[in-house]
Amino acid sequence: MPAEAGKSVINEARCLADGRIIFAGDGRLYLAASDTRPVMLQEHVSGISQLSLSPDQQLLAYLVDGQLWIRNLGDGKAKSRRLTSTEHERVFIESYRWSPDSKLLAFIEIDNRDVRELEVDYHQDRKAQVHRVTRAFPGDRTPARKVGVTAVSNGQIRWLDAENPRDKIWGYGWSADSASLFVDNTDFLIKERNIFVYDVASGKRQVHYSAHDSNRNHGGWSAAWAPGDQGLVILSDRDGYYHLYHQPQASGALVALTSGKWEVADFIVDSNHQQIYFIANREHVADRQLYRVAVAPGAVVTRISNTPGTYEPVYSRNFSQVAYRFSDDHTPADLYLARTINKSQPAKITHSPSPHFTSYSWAEVKYVKFTSHIDGVPLVGRLYLPPDFNPTQRYPLVVGSAYRDTVRNQWGGSQNSGGNAPHPTWGLDQLLVARGYLVFNVNVRGSWGHGRAFREALKEYGSIEVDDIESGVRHLVAQGFVDPERVGIWGLSYGGLMTTMSLFKKPGVYAAGIAVAPATNVWHAYPEQMWVMGEPHGNDYPGRYERQSALYQSSGLQDPLMLIHGTRDTVVLYSDTIALAENLIAEDQPFELVTLPGANHAIANDSIKQTRFAFGKIVNFFDRHLKP
Repeated sequence: MPAEAGKSVINEARCLADGRIIFAGDGRLYLAASDTRPVMLQEHVSGISQLSLSPDQQLLAYLVDGQLWIRNLGDGKAKSRRLTSTEHERVFIESYRWSPDSKLLAFIEIDNRDVRELEVDYHQDRKAQVHRVTRAFPGDRTPARKVGVTAVSNGQIRWLDAENPRDKIWGYGWSADSASLFVDNTDFLIKERNIFVYDVASGKRQVHYSAHDSNRNHGGWSAAWAPGDQGLVILSDRDGYYHLYHQPQASGALVALTSGKWEVADFIVDSNHQQIYFIANREHVADRQLYRVAVAPGAVVTRISNTPGTYEPVYSRNFSQVAYRFSDDHTPADLYLARTINKSQPAKITHSPSPHFTSYSWAEVKYVKFTSHIDGVPLVGRLYLPPDFNPTQRYPLVVGSAYRDTVRNQWGGSQNSGGNAPHPTWGLDQLLVARGYLVFNVNVRGSWGHGRAFREALKEYGSIEVDDIESGVRHLVAQGFVDPERVGIWGLSYGGLMTTMSLFKKPGVYAAGIAVAPATNVWHAYPEQMWVMGEPHGNDYPGRYERQSALYQSSGLQDPLMLIHGTRDTVVLYSDTIALAENLIAEDQPFELVTLPGANHAIANDSIKQTRFAFGKIVNFFDRHLKP
């Protein structure tokens, strides 16, 4: 391998049908074959992202500095050429899709020019620094988006007409004949959903699907072309749970393909075999297993995964095989290969744990069912137990990391960090259990997988979900193995909001709480949070925002509180934690403040030294207040 390739960090790679590999790293693009040294094809000043091969495998597209580039792989002397060129650094391409005939690219352009630009001042490396970020608050102007189609041959762009440039685009996709493009669209507050179908040649559009609901506060939709371009397959919770529907004709009736008190998370259409592969929690709310169903009324759903847990699949072109990452409560993620039609034992491709993994006494995991003490709604929790758990003993309990969607049958469990990767705090969870704690999480209202009524019961932050956590604590205490005097709670971001609200509104329930980068001021939330908390105006404003902001509830604090925050955080502002600290000082409330110099929002993914420092503070604080 040449010196420059040897020093590169590989960011992305794509495999060609002939076995060659295209990969990118440090702004360089390489082509490698099994019997030759990698050859550098192109060098850019900035990094390369979103590598994508054309369906005919003759062309490669990718993004550099938010602009779309293309390269002819069949001509060894050809250079990459830029297809888009915006005139401002805050206007860029967000994503793109190849047409099936490899002649066109559809893309979404984002325009941030009139969105607030925030400056965060902080101190790091012994000097004052400034971090600038594009960052809107509730009520601000949000990014403008538009869909374009460009010809590969000459770069000519056709812009597709939209209802409102501030609308949300949930997805888009090409028809098999490359003549049409659907765009799944809602207004910013997600009350009105429209799926438009555009004739690409003329730019004309029609509304294929439309739905309105003024009470909606959660969006998790997607769509795809049905086999043979016979309408669309639509993921919707119109009947109470996220399920698959086929709509053959524009504005026509929807045919339910799946149903039941479970939910579909994601899907892909196998057009050649007239069926759909999807991920769902049909067997258990904590699972994400693999299933198949034909695009036909009354078709039977077939489960194609063998073991409960969490799957992240990639299918072969003919859908005869599926490669997937899999993990469960006791098994770290590994890569497997299996057949989709004729069930057989999956082949395990990787073995990630070290040889010493099985020598450790890892926590046991138990799922707990209980009901809300407020309204009797069924709830579920995920409980870490020590291997030598004794139900006659009373243990200290740590609730956290508190968040929504925390009950997941995967290694690490807790709050999901993307795909089926464990949340970075999984090691902290295991450490707490090893030190004698039970660790507990609750799928609070607002979580996916329990149906629309459960999800949309969250009308204000810091309300019903805080009650749900307390219901879980009450249930465990009633079982006799949790000491009610030694219950702690902690969470990051939204979990920090739930932690502070739990301490401020429910004194005495928790003996200690730790709020990391807590979202204590909803005026500084992202505009999307308005789906739940409402817009910053109306008859009940600003009282409604004050009710949802822990900043205004701090007088209720009676129990030990630790605040941990990084000074470079642009998701939740460090200044909001300082504002809360000012309130607590003015109210003579005892608390502890831990500042992480230069740390961003995701402290577990920042400097390893600061992560260990912060986690050490968490453990020591709970040891001081929950261990005696």
